[in-house]
Amino acid sequence: MDNVLFYIAFSLFLGISLSYIINPAMLVVLISLFFALILLFIYRKSEAKLAVFCVLILFIGMGEYVWFASLESKLVRFRDKTIEIEALILDNGIEKSGGIVYNAETRAVSDDKKIYNYKERILFKSYGKAIYKAGDVVSARGQAVGFISRRNFGDQDYGLYNRSMGIYNQFLSKDNKLINRSENNYKVIFLYGLRNRIAHIINSSMPREEAAFLNAVILGDKQWIDERDMINFQKTGLSHLLSVSGLHVSFIALMLNKLFDILRLDKKVKGFLSGFLIIYYVMLIGAPPPAVRALIMMLVIIAGKNMNKEYDLLSSVSFAAIIMLILNPMLIHNLGFIISYGCIYSIVFLYNPIYKKIKNIHIPAPIIKSVSLSVAVQIGISPILIHNFQYFSAVNVFINIIAVPLTFAILAIGFAGVAIGMFFPTLSIYVLASDYYLISFLLKIVNMSADMIFAGFSVSALPIYVYGIYYLSIMFIINRDNGIGYHLWKWKFHIYVAAIFLITLLCIKYITNKDMRVVLLDVGQGDAILITTPKGKNILVDGGGSAAKGSYYYDIGSKITVPALRKLGVWGLDTVILSHCHEDHLEGLIKVASEFKVRNVVLPKVSFDNESLRSFIDISKRKGSKLFYVNENDKLILEADVFINILSPQRNIMVGTSSDENNNSIVFRLNYRNFTMLFTGDIQEEAEMALADKSINSVVLKVPHHGSSTSSSKEFIEKVSPKISLISVGQNTYGHPSHEAMENIEEVGSKIYRTDNNGAIKIISDGLKLKIDSVR
Repeated sequence: MDNVLFYIAFSLFLGISLSYIINPAMLVVLISLFFALILLFIYRKSEAKLAVFCVLILFIGMGEYVWFASLESKLVRFRDKTIEIEALILDNGIEKSGGIVYNAETRAVSDDKKIYNYKERILFKSYGKAIYKAGDVVSARGQAVGFISRRNFGDQDYGLYNRSMGIYNQFLSKDNKLINRSENNYKVIFLYGLRNRIAHIINSSMPREEAAFLNAVILGDKQWIDERDMINFQKTGLSHLLSVSGLHVSFIALMLNKLFDILRLDKKVKGFLSGFLIIYYVMLIGAPPPAVRALIMMLVIIAGKNMNKEYDLLSSVSFAAIIMLILNPMLIHNLGFIISYGCIYSIVFLYNPIYKKIKNIHIPAPIIKSVSLSVAVQIGISPILIHNFQYFSAVNVFINIIAVPLTFAILAIGFAGVAIGMFFPTLSIYVLASDYYLISFLLKIVNMSADMIFAGFSVSALPIYVYGIYYLSIMFIINRDNGIGYHLWKWKFHIYVAAIFLITLLCIKYITNKDMRVVLLDVGQGDAILITTPKGKNILVDGGGSAAKGSYYYDIGSKITVPALRKLGVWGLDTVILSHCHEDHLEGLIKVASEFKVRNVVLPKVSFDNESLRSFIDISKRKGSKLFYVNENDKLILEADVFINILSPQRNIMVGTSSDENNNSIVFRLNYRNFTMLFTGDIQEEAEMALADKSINSVVLKVPHHGSSTSSSKEFIEKVSPKISLISVGQNTYGHPSHEAMENIEEVGSKIYRTDNNGAIKIISDGLKLKIDSVR
């Protein structure tokens, strides 16, 4: 039965995933399902019936995903309209992007004096001054704006992620007010009231940093963890410790079991109470998918004990996967769900083979088991982590041996301290004091390990088929003595020959490649453009950035530019070109210079200077980059048939303009056979006029200064005469792109692509023809 449940779970997951990839029509799925039923009837007594049944499950998964994907928010009909909603606040909110984001549930929607009793989960983003708490009922006037699905190639689709959490829309409001406080809401009393009480006990018993960690591991609330600590947990591969998952649920079950044994409760009563309390705890922390997975598996254990059945890990985890995917197939877009099941299946399939290989080493058995467990998980989920985070931790296996037992002890003391604090708040301070020292010790270990030179390394994303080959190889190795792995192992010579042939074909394709790629990254209100030549040289023009330095600051370089480059498979940069020293072009390059090996840095030959520029130059020099300062008439040869003509800045610096830094941006034309593209930085009309006598006619134009009203003059656009115009722009208060600029571009018949609407934009050209693609 164990393998049957696994085959069903795998087939269901595969069907759901295929449906997402190929997006079939429901009619096609239903017809396929009908034929699968016929086949199952035909082969009902054959040995092939399991295979046919799995095909049937696959089509059921496809149909289920098509159905769930077709569901829309009820607020979609009001998109771009100002409406009023009444909503129940479901948590205490998180400060984000200058506002506070709450999970909420609509109760009513009002539009043109019509009231609709729509009830659905939303993200409610308040820009008002009021601060709400779980259980408050709020009246808000604003817009339902939905979600930006993806920004750059390879990004997670946040619209689909929110759907996996049952949230289908986002509502933005500056004008909102409280209607009712939370005291009369029973859901708040039994869930959020207790959650807030636990958080208060923790926060009042220890310093902020340690309290933030304990809040994360007990309540799943990670918003207060310092960003440096969060990054270090990721670098050491210990992010799983900050998520309430199987470790936490298992501990609660163990604690309850010991308590009920002391009370000598009947087995069935003990099982019922344990199940009820674990369900309550999972609801209390918001039912994250890893915790729900652990809950289902724990309930299977409890039910099995009551029925005197032997527990099987593969059956249990497969049963949990089936239940969760049937109830919500959108969970395939939830990284927590994927990693959680990846860890458990890694243990199921890899732990025993690894343990058998190393169990005879003269090391204490508990350490051998711990190492085997860590290695199994590392082998199993490394491709998932690399694909999503572009980082591989080299210390994870070793640090897990210390960190997991330490976290278990922290949980034990933490739960005890919280329980005591419910009745004796002062006494809880003394109990949690010991947790303070354990947490401090763990944080020091994590931070020290993350700072080690060989703690890990950044890895660019690889093609999906590479991960597929990896997992197939693992499967063949662990099954080399039985099943399909055994038969394939006998043919290993032929497999090696086929692999070499495949690699040779890929190499030939790479060597004979004649395509150049230009990707305009979506970095919000800024510029970052990657040029990849036919021979694979990578040239980055600007790096994006944020000018916000106040209470809210978002590191564009770390959060967007570097990950976007990694997901495009960039391992190093041949050249970085900085158009000018404004933050929205320069700041992201500081992180780029820190993370990548950059051979050459090209800067405008002007006298402008600032702190960020000095920092960027300093990092570049220390890492061995060669610096070049350019102005008009300089030429950069990238490779055969690919070169750059520098058109600006002028040899004599412009003066008396509205923005000297903008108007002295590096302007250049990229040439590859018949393909030309004009890069314009943030030049304005004064600089555009100075280019009037130069050869600027181009197939593609990077529109100057994000399409501002002071650039893209009619004369300039007519002179360039682009077929395609690209605008790098994000949410802003400057009015970019301006109506005048858009009109001027449209009048020459140019096709316009904008990063705020289209996400990242990719242009592929062999020098003769051109293809264009965008994320959205």
